Amino acid sequence: MRITGAAFGNHCNAYLQMRWVAITDALGRDSAARSLDNLVTGFPFSTVQKRIDANETGLLVPVFEHLRESIAEASSKDK
Repeated sequence: MRITGAAFGNHCNAYLQMRWVAITDALGRDSAARSLDNLVTGFPFSTVQKRIDANETGLLVPVFEHLRESIAEASSKDK
């Protein structure tokens, strides 16, 4: 889970112009990938873990596309 989550987060950072951030809330601390404008946040490790727990496959492409679309939408609203 950690290796796949890290690889997925790095891919999002490289191709969606995101960056690693640490998010802390009432549930604890988690690593996240966040868009440069701070409008879109993804949680690569949690995403992978939830899909593993649910025995899902083919999870990364739909999540990547959702992040890409969310960033594009946020960017168009910002202009």
